Amino acid sequence: MNPLLKNTMIVVGTASAFLALYNLNSYLFSNFEFSHRANWIFLPSGLRLLLVLLFVEYGAIGIALGTFMVDFTSPVRQDEVTLWVSAVIHGASPLLSRWICIKTFDLDVHMRNLSATTLLKMTLIFATVSPILHQSWYNFRGYSVAFVSGTLVMAIGDVLGVLIVLYCAMLCIKLFDLIKQ
Repeated sequence: MNPLLKNTMIVVGTASAFLALYNLNSYLFSNFEFSHRANWIFLPSGLRLLLVLLFVEYGAIGIALGTFMVDFTSPVRQDEVTLWVSAVIHGASPLLSRWICIKTFDLDVHMRNLSATTLLKMTLIFATVSPILHQSWYNFRGYSVAFVSGTLVMAIGDVLGVLIVLYCAMLCIKLFDLIKQ
């Protein structure tokens, strides 16, 4: 397959998957929203980490595009600079977390030596990096005044979202293996 076509399909697929899971999360957990963009359970975080682990920079680009589509169509409008930077943070934070984990835990770039313990550590790093970057940006732009509580809620929501998505992915893999036999 043509590499350009393949990478375009990855970007479009990841953007679509992010958008779909974001909408599902909003439907299922709207009562668990602490404030705008700070959720106690945020399933898209799990997908963000999973997509970047699978597709690296093309996953990050798709996530950024999907985030921009979510933010652009949101009834809570922000200015375009805030929208674009927020989208970049959404895509870049799992990529940055992946890089930190590769350097810190001496991981193979293809994640072949990824263990359950390392994945949990990666989850915690991601759930620290992403909320700090997001809340710093929203605070700087005046969209968030509760930096500490917003960061804490986002971190909890990210950890729960990552764990739920990864365990669901593991369950799907096990079910697929059972069906295949």
